[in-house]
Amino acid sequence: MNWIKSDYKQIRNIIVTYQKDTENFEKIIFIKPSDHTSFANIVQILDEMKINLVDHYTILDIDENEKIFLQKKK
Repeated sequence: MNWIKSDYKQIRNIIVTYQKDTENFEKIIFIKPSDHTSFANIVQILDEMKINLVDHYTILDIDENEKIFLQKKK
């Protein structure tokens, strides 16, 4: 599993690259907004899923370990 920290502005490039790299595999994208994510950002991410024809995605809660990971990446 590949974990990628991104903001909504970078997501299109990440999706396109991921689709090319995993062309023959079933894909699912986990969207895990942080406490600082706005509703508008979530809508923009969902728009990117539609634009890039991502069929399988889900929005999940971020867990404590992931919050710590994100804080260390700042």
